Amino acid sequence: MLDESQMDTFAEVLAEKLRTTVRESDVTTHAEEHEYLRMLIQEAADKKARRDRIKERIAGSIILSGGITLLGFIGAGALEWLRDHLK
Repeated sequence: MLDESQMDTFAEVLAEKLRTTVRESDVTTHAEEHEYLRMLIQEAADKKARRDRIKERIAGSIILSGGITLLGFIGAGALEWLRDHLK
């Protein structure tokens, strides 16, 4: 995945290439190119949102697992304490 500075550089290079191509193309082709770019930008935004949701779910699962494990250790310690003191 590209970092933000690489994305900026890529966008600049792409924009210049498109400017050159647009000068040589007709209006319909130009409009189609704009629509294609909008689609690419939307797809990139969707992928980023999907990755962010997955990261949040993983972090939540790790926190939940840690909490359940901690409760298990507390319960095991309490059970051991009860066995020792209720003989």
